[in-house]
Amino acid sequence: MDFSDLVSHMASIADDWAMVRSVQTVALNHTPAQSLFMSGSPQFGRPSIGGWALYGLGSETQELPGYVVLSSQAAVNGSENWTSGFLPAVYRGVEFRSGGDPILFLSNPPGLTAGMQRDRLDALRDLNQMRQDTTGDKVIASRIHVYELAFRMQTSGPDLADLSKESEATKEMYALNDKLGEASR
Repeated sequence: MDFSDLVSHMASIADDWAMVRSVQTVALNHTPAQSLFMSGSPQFGRPSIGGWALYGLGSETQELPGYVVLSSQAAVNGSENWTSGFLPAVYRGVEFRSGGDPILFLSNPPGLTAGMQRDRLDALRDLNQMRQDTTGDKVIASRIHVYELAFRMQTSGPDLADLSKESEATKEMYALNDKLGEASR
């Protein structure tokens, strides 16, 4: 079996993992086939496998999302592939991007300090909580949770996404030095 030289380490450990080449479906095109693959159903609106895993197992941290997505241009359905479906929005995948901030809007806009952001979020949380107390709407409770998670990601996420702090051994194992060198050319 051929392996890409972009991830050179994979070929040396190929005997430690399995290649599945027998997956098939009766879906007639990519859109329902990807939905079937990601959620178990060719119909939209079902939670993705990542959403179900997060729902059932929970998250190991409160500062970062429990379910992240490394997206590719090949994903026909886009965010439908990592949807929470009929589960609350907190079980939706968070997309990691390859350029700019790894998570969209991870950095505050210029001139907005973490303290100012916290004050804005506290006011928004209070307003949402008053509405949620009045209506009992679970969507509002999910919104409050997602905003809080977003703030925690803004305060801890940038350090975690800084690959320059990785050891040389780790950079070599993932061929990061090759990719970082290419980016500066």
